[in-house]
Amino acid sequence: ARRRMEDARRREEMMFGVDCVEDVQTKPGREEWGGMFRDAINTIKDESNDVEKVVLAARTSIKCASPISGISILSKLDSLSRRGYYVYLRPPRSNSSFISVTPERLFKSDEEDGFFTESLAGTRPRGRTEEEDEEMERELRRSEKDKLENGITTDYIWEELKGLEERGIMRELQRVGKGVRKLGTVMHLVESMSGSITPSYGSALTSTLISTLHPTPAVCGRPRNDAMGIISELEKFDRGLYAGPLGIVSRDKGSEFVVGIRSAVVKDDVVYAYGGAGIVKGSKEEEEWKEIQGKIRAIREVWDVKSRFEFGKCRNNNEAWATGVIEELVRRGCDNFVISPGSRNTPLTLAVHNNERAKGYSVVDERSAGFLAIGIARRSGVPAVVITSSGTAVANLMPAVVEAHMTNTPVLIVTADRPEEMIGKGCNQAIFQNNIFGLYASSALSLPPPDAQTVLKDDLVDIGKVVDSAMDGGVGHINVGFRENLAPDSGEIRGGGGDFEVMDEKTFMSNLHPHWTTSSLPISQPSPPSYPPPPPSTLSAISSLLHSASNPIIVTGDFRSPSPPSFLSLSNLNIPIYSSILSGGAVRNHPNTVVFAEHSPLPPVDLVLQLGHPIISTKLVPALQNSTTHILVLPFGPEETIDPFSSVTHTVNCTIQDFLSNFLPPQPPQPPIDYNPQPLSTLVPSSVLSTSPHTLTEPQIMQSLAPYVHDLFISNSMPVRDADSFLYNAPNLGAVGVNRGASGIDGVLSSAVGFGTPADPDTPPLTAVIGDVALTHDIGGLKVLSESERPVVVILVNNDGGQIFNFLPIAKHGESVGFEEFWTTRTSGMDFSKIVSGFGVDHIKVDTYEDLVEEYSNAMSGQRSIVIEAIVPSDNVKAHRDIKKSLLPKPLPTKIQFSRSYNNASKTVLFLHGFMGSSADFDSTISHLKEILPDTRFISMTLPGHFSSDNRLSYDLESIATDVWAAVPHNIDEVVGYSMGGRVAMEMKRQHPYINVAVLGGATEIRKEVPSITIGDVDEFVDNWYSSAIWGGVKDRDCFDRMRKKRVASLKSVGNNVAERFLRESGNRKDYDLSPTDLYVAGELDEKYMRVLDAVPSTTAVVSNVGHAVLEEAPAEVAMILSSWLDLGDAVATPNSAVQMDHLSFQASSLDPEITETFVRANLVQRTAFTVKIGSTSGVFGVGEASPLNLLHPESAEDVEKALIQLSSSVSSATFSIPPEVLRFESGALTRAVDELGDRAGVDLCTLPSLRAALESAMLMLVGERDFVGMVTARNDGTLRNEVRYNRLISQVGSGFDGGRVVKVKVGGLVDVTRVDVIAERHDVVRLDANGQMEWEESVEFGKSIAQVDKIEYVEEPLKFLDDTELGTRVQALADWSELTGLEYALDESLAFGSLDEFERLEGCGAVILKPSLIGFEKSWRLGQQAKRLGLKVIVTSCFDGPVGLAHLTWFSALLDDGQGVHGLSTFDRYGEEILGGFVDDVLLVDDELSVVGAKKWLRKL
Repeated sequence: ARRRMEDARRREEMMFGVDCVEDVQTKPGREEWGGMFRDAINTIKDESNDVEKVVLAARTSIKCASPISGISILSKLDSLSRRGYYVYLRPPRSNSSFISVTPERLFKSDEEDGFFTESLAGTRPRGRTEEEDEEMERELRRSEKDKLENGITTDYIWEELKGLEERGIMRELQRVGKGVRKLGTVMHLVESMSGSITPSYGSALTSTLISTLHPTPAVCGRPRNDAMGIISELEKFDRGLYAGPLGIVSRDKGSEFVVGIRSAVVKDDVVYAYGGAGIVKGSKEEEEWKEIQGKIRAIREVWDVKSRFEFGKCRNNNEAWATGVIEELVRRGCDNFVISPGSRNTPLTLAVHNNERAKGYSVVDERSAGFLAIGIARRSGVPAVVITSSGTAVANLMPAVVEAHMTNTPVLIVTADRPEEMIGKGCNQAIFQNNIFGLYASSALSLPPPDAQTVLKDDLVDIGKVVDSAMDGGVGHINVGFRENLAPDSGEIRGGGGDFEVMDEKTFMSNLHPHWTTSSLPISQPSPPSYPPPPPSTLSAISSLLHSASNPIIVTGDFRSPSPPSFLSLSNLNIPIYSSILSGGAVRNHPNTVVFAEHSPLPPVDLVLQLGHPIISTKLVPALQNSTTHILVLPFGPEETIDPFSSVTHTVNCTIQDFLSNFLPPQPPQPPIDYNPQPLSTLVPSSVLSTSPHTLTEPQIMQSLAPYVHDLFISNSMPVRDADSFLYNAPNLGAVGVNRGASGIDGVLSSAVGFGTPADPDTPPLTAVIGDVALTHDIGGLKVLSESERPVVVILVNNDGGQIFNFLPIAKHGESVGFEEFWTTRTSGMDFSKIVSGFGVDHIKVDTYEDLVEEYSNAMSGQRSIVIEAIVPSDNVKAHRDIKKSLLPKPLPTKIQFSRSYNNASKTVLFLHGFMGSSADFDSTISHLKEILPDTRFISMTLPGHFSSDNRLSYDLESIATDVWAAVPHNIDEVVGYSMGGRVAMEMKRQHPYINVAVLGGATEIRKEVPSITIGDVDEFVDNWYSSAIWGGVKDRDCFDRMRKKRVASLKSVGNNVAERFLRESGNRKDYDLSPTDLYVAGELDEKYMRVLDAVPSTTAVVSNVGHAVLEEAPAEVAMILSSWLDLGDAVATPNSAVQMDHLSFQASSLDPEITETFVRANLVQRTAFTVKIGSTSGVFGVGEASPLNLLHPESAEDVEKALIQLSSSVSSATFSIPPEVLRFESGALTRAVDELGDRAGVDLCTLPSLRAALESAMLMLVGERDFVGMVTARNDGTLRNEVRYNRLISQVGSGFDGGRVVKVKVGGLVDVTRVDVIAERHDVVRLDANGQMEWEESVEFGKSIAQVDKIEYVEEPLKFLDDTELGTRVQALADWSELTGLEYALDESLAFGSLDEFERLEGCGAVILKPSLIGFEKSWRLGQQAKRLGLKVIVTSCFDGPVGLAHLTWFSALLDDGQGVHGLSTFDRYGEEILGGFVDDVLLVDDELSVVGAKKWLRKL
C-alpha cells in the first residue's frame, strides 16, 4: 500500500506538491468557539437533562500558494511516521479529495476471526522529550475528566454490543484491556472489546454494526440524539465526511471500518482540516481548544517541514551550490541518486549523503550505474539521477543514455567537470563533456563552477527545465564544473597559492522566493505531463473502426508506465489480445489473451489496435503490414516516430491508462468468446518437455518460472524471445522489464536490480533471466546485486555463448566464413561459480528441468539473492525447431488428377469434401469432368481433422482455409466445396477475393450459437445424422449403405474427440457473400439448402430428385453443372481490389517546400516547380506539386515561394487538423481545409491555383495514408482502375507520332486542313484544341473545312468570348457552331464561368476538359460528376505539370474514369530524365498507358 501511495504521490506531486501556506483561518474562531463551549458545558451541568458529553469541532482553512494534492499530504505524513489508518477518497473527474490518518477503528468483523472494536477517547499532547512524553502519559492515565470521557464512550459501545448479543448476532463478548495509544502529535486512552459473530448472519451484518455503533460518543456525545441536536445548533459549518464511517466491505472476508477523524478535505489550493474535543463535566475551555488545535496539527504539521538548506552551514561555494541543487531535485521527486565514486563529483555526493530524503546508491562501474538508474526510473516513472566524476566516467554512460532515450525512460545525468580553463589543454581527466550525448539527450545544460557571483535561483530554474524535459521521457544532462575546494573545507583553497575562498550569501540567495526556505516546494512548479487524455472524438472514431472491422486484433507491447494499466474497458470486446511479454501479467493473464500465440495460427487481420511498443513476436509483423488499419497508442517521446514496418495508419499520443480509462467500447457488447479453445495450453508445455526429455532447454526454463514468478526482468537476445513464446499460465506474474530500446545485452543485471526497487520487506523476490554473454557485459552488476535491498533470483542461461547467431543466415556458411571464431561468442572458458561467489552472491548450478524447478521454487520463497546457473545445450535453434515441428499439423492428403499432361493444364480446380468425407468423395464427379474438360487440372484434398494422423491446434474455418491454400501445389482458379467444404471454399474466397467458388449445399449465414455435439456411439450417431430433412429420405435409397459404411469408417478412424472438436470449432461461421460469378448448387429434396439457394445472388442450379447427397446420388449431373460454370469462369472472373476505410483526423505538423528548376520544351519558358510536403504527427507524409504557369493564370513563382514560407511557418508553430471527409469530394471538406490553412497563414490561395492544387493533393495523399485506399469511397461502385490511357500532344502540326494512338493537336493559330488530314491518317483518334482563340467566322470556316476529316473526336473551345461572358451564353453559341460545322465541341476554359448543374443537356458538346492543377481536385470532381449526369466524356488534362503533379493526376483520372476515357497526361515527354527521375520506370506502361499502382508507389518514394 505504501508503494502504491508513493507512486501516486510522485505522479501528482509533479503537478501539485505540498505548497507553502499563504493564509490560515479557523472556523469558528477562538472567541466564538468559547461561546459554544460554554453553552455545551452549561447543558451538561444542567441536571434536568441526560446530556453527559458533547463533541464540538472546528475547521481550519489552510490557503496554499497553488493547487495541492491530497495524496502528497498523506505521503508527507507517512514520511513523518505518523501512525493510523490512511484514507484517500477522490471521486472520478473531481478536483477535491478527502484524506484521513485516523487512529480510531470503529470495528472489524469476520466470521472466522470474530469481532473487534475499541473506545478511543481522552487526549493529551505528545511531549517534546522522552521524559515529558512519559509525564503526559501519566497525567492522562490519572485524569478523572479523561477517564470519564473514555468511560462514556466505552459504556455506550458495550451497551450496544450487549444488545446485539441479546438479538443473537454477537457471542462471547469481553473487554480485552485498557491502555494509551500514542500518535504523532497526541495520545489517547483506549479500551478494546472483542467477541464472536453468529455464523451465517448474512450480508446485513455490516450495515447493522454501522448503524448500531456510529456515531460513538467519541465523535458525537451522549445521549446520541441529544448530542447531535446540540452540535447541529452550535456548529455553523458542515462536517462532511469528518468523523464518518469509512471502510472496506468484502463478500467473503468480512469488513473493517474506521472513524474519519484527523481528516481534511483538499480542494484546489485550500485544505480544510478538522478537529474536535469531547466536553464532559470537568472540561476546561482552554485545554479543549488546545486539544482541537493539536488534532488539526496532525494535518498542519505537513507544512512545518522546513527546507534542509541553510547557507550559513556550508563551508564553501561548491558545498552550498550542490546542497541547494540536490534539495531542489528531491523536491521535484527525483530522490534516487546513483553515484559512481570520484573526486570531482565530491560536492554532489556529499549533498546526497546529507539530505535525509535522498536515497543514494554507490556503484563503482559507471556503465552499471547508468543501467541501474534505468531500472529504477522504469519502475518509478520519475527520473533517477546518475552522478559521476569527469573524464571517461561520463563516456561510460553512453550505452545507458542510448537505451533510456529509445525507451522514453526518464533519467537525469549530472556530471562533474573540470573548470573551463582546464579543458582542451592536456590537463588530466579533462575531456569535452558539454553535450557529449548529442541527439540522445533530450536536453543538455552546462553550468560554470560555483563562485561568489553564482545566483542559486538562476541555476535551479535552468535545472528545473532539464528535469521537466526528462519527465517527458528521455535523458536530461547537467554538466557542471567544480574548482577546489571539492571537500567541505573552508578557508584556503587547495592548490590555490594561498588564496582564500570568497562566499557571498546575499548574491547566492538573491531572488529566492521565501517559500523555498519555508516549504518543501521546488523553485518553480514542474510542467504538467505532456500527454493529455485522448479527446472523445478520437476514442469514438477508434470505437467505430473496431466495430466495423471484420477481423480486429489487439496487440500489446511495453506500456512505458511504472504501473500496469487496467484493461477493464476491453473486457466486453470480443477481440483477441496478442500480448507481448513486455506487457506484464495484467495483460498476459487477461481472458481475451491468446495463449502461446507464437504457436497459434493467426487469422487474416484487417485492423490492429496496438497498445504500447515494442512488440517481440515476428509472427505479428505480417498482420501489421497487411492490415487495412493499424492504430498505435503510445506516449511518444518528443519528436519520436514509431513505425518500424511502415504500417501505422493512426497514432494516439497518450498514456495507455488514459486511453483505456476513457475508451468507449463498441456497442452492443458481444457474448464472451473463448480465444483459446484449441489445446495449446497443454500441447505447448507438453511439447516443450517431450521434445527434450533428458536435457534442460531454454523453453523449459521459461516453463519452470511460470508457477512462481512475480516481477521479472529479462535479458535481450534469446531470453526475451523465449519468454514471449513460452511464458504463459503464470498466475502471479507482475511487472516485466526489458531494455528493449536499443536491444543491447549490456547492463542487464544492473537494470534488473534497479527494476526491483523500492520494495517492502515482504515483497517476493524479483526474477532476472540473463544470458551468459550478457553477464560478461555486466560483471559489475554482480556488485550491484550483492547490495540489492530486494532479493533477486537470477537465472543465468549458460548455453556456451548465447547461440542466437545460429538463427542468422550466415550460420549455414560455417567455417568457410569463420563462423565458429567470429560469431559463436563461446563462454566455455569462464567459471561463473567463482565469478559470482567472488562478489559474495550465492550460486548454484542445475542441468535438468526437475532440479531447476526445485531450486527456483526454493529461492522464490527465500529472502536472499542467488544466481541459478542453468546449463542448456548450445543449439537452442534445434530445441525451437523441434517444438515447432511437433506442433505443426500433419501434411494434408492430396489427390491430383490430370486429363492430359501436366504442362497442358489450362485451369486448376480444387475440390473440398464435406464432414467426415475424404478426397475420394469427388472421384465420380471428377471422372465425368475429365471427359468434358480435358485440359483442366483437378485437385481433390482431404481436409484437416479427417485422417487418423492429424493432430492440430485448431479446426476453425480460417485456419483450415489457410492450411488448405498453403498445401495446394498450384495456383487455384476455382474452388468447389461440398457442404462443410463449401464453407471452407467461401472462407478461402474471403481471404483471396479473386477466386470463384462453387458451393454444393453449404451454409452462408453466421451461426450465432454453436451447439455442443457429442458423438457417443458412432453407428447411432451416423443413423441419426442421415435422418435429417436435408438428406431427402436417402436412407430409403440404394446408395445409403455405401454412404453409411464410409462415414462410420471415417469417424472411427479419427476418433470421437477430433470429430467433436471439428464440428464445434468449424461451426463458428461468418456471413459469407457470394458474387454473380460464383455458383450455388442444391438438391431438390434438400429442404434447408434449397432455401439458401433462393436467397444467394450467385448463379444457381438445382439437381433433381436428390437431397443433400448430390455427390453420391448424382455425380454425372453435378459434373455437367460444374462444367458449364467452369467454361464461363474465365469470362466473368475479375479480382476486386476495392477497399473501404474510415479515418481519424490527421494532425498535420509540418509543411516543407522544395524548389526544383524544370525546363519545358515546345517553346514554353523556363518554370520553377515546388514540391510541397505535408507531414503529420504520426509520421505520415503527403506530397504535392505547385507549378505556376503564367500563360494560364497570373500566378508567379515568386508569389508561390512567398506564400509557402508563410504556410510553413504557420504549420510549424501549431498543428492543424485535416478531417477524413476530405476524401469524399462532395462534402466540400477539402476546400474548407485548404481555405482554413490559408486563412491561418494569411495567404489568399484563390489567387494561387497551382499552390492550392498542390496542397489539396498533398492532403489527399496524407489522409489517404500512402495507399490512397480511402479515396475509392468517393466512387459509387468502390473500384479503381489500375491503368489510365493518355493522348499524345502535338503542339505543331506535322510533328505527330506514328502508330494508332489518340492525339491532341493545338490549332489555335488556324491550320491547313490537309495537315489535319495527314495527322488523322497516322492516328486512330484526333482531338483539336483551339484554346478559345478563334473568332466566329474563322472558327466556323475552319470547322466546315475539316468536317470531312474522319477520326476527329471534338474541338476544344473553338470560339473566342469576352472574359465576362457567362457559361449559358457560351454554350448557346457553341451549340450553334456545332450545328453549322457538324463537329462536337469540348468545354475547357469556359467552365470557369458557370456551373453545369443549370443544364439538362448540352447540344453538340462531346466532353469536358478538367485541369485540377488550375481549378483544384475537389472542383474537378464535382464538374466531372455533373458532366457524367449530362452524358459527357470526362477528360483530365495536365497544365504541363511535373512528375509529382502527373502522378497525382494519374490516380485522379482513374477515380473519375468510366473505363473509356483517354486523358491529357502526356506532358512528361516535354521533360528530361534529370526532371523525371524514376517516374518513367514506375509509371509509364506500353500502349500509351500510365500505371495507377506505379504512380502511388512513386509518390510514396518521395
